Amino acid sequence: MRRGPGGGLVVSAPNRDAITTSMSIWFSYVGVTVGEMFDARLPLMIEAMCSAAERRPMEAIEALNARMREMADNGDLGEDSILVLDRGFAALSDNPALILLADAMSGLLGSRLRGTRARLEPALTDDDARLHLLGYERLADSLAHGEVGAATRRIERLLGSVRERLKDRPARARRLPARIDAVFVASGEHPLHRRGGARVPHEHACCDRDAQPARRLATALTGGRSRMTVAT
Repeated sequence: MRRGPGGGLVVSAPNRDAITTSMSIWFSYVGVTVGEMFDARLPLMIEAMCSAAERRPMEAIEALNARMREMADNGDLGEDSILVLDRGFAALSDNPALILLADAMSGLLGSRLRGTRARLEPALTDDDARLHLLGYERLADSLAHGEVGAATRRIERLLGSVRERLKDRPARARRLPARIDAVFVASGEHPLHRRGGARVPHEHACCDRDAQPARRLATALTGGRSRMTVAT
């Protein structure tokens, strides 16, 4: 709140990192593999390249070309640098939704590759990395010339070559998230059905300990005015 003349509520930009953190927690909870993240990201990048080829933002493309020349000269060809370059190409789409989701996925993939949960096998050699960088240079050329088909084929080929090397740790059994069914009852009583005049528990009600966080969330959201049932 800003006080004085011209004051009032001030809305600051939300923290994008919070989205990546939330996605990471959710993916870990339900057991999403790094391969599944990569597969989900591919269509985002293809659509981003379609938009970029149609827009042809020449200044931004030239900035990426300059960055790629710098990477080649300095030998800065590690996985993190390639992912950052990938983000730069996604930003050419000028589509905030695509950019946000692709950026979040890139962050999650980088985190997994830096840790012990995933790896590239065989690892990229310097020659492999330079060849990969050359593919991005050709992609930039396709974008500069507005070649939509060529751009989408190149990004699919580039990411496909990485996907073939991607090795994830063995997937564990999928953990299904709890389903939350909000049932608001004016009386404040626990949701009940009547069968033959008798009051019996709602079919989704449970007393499992896993449901307690959801119950507490329901109480916080409703100020204790209603109850929430959870089915697991």
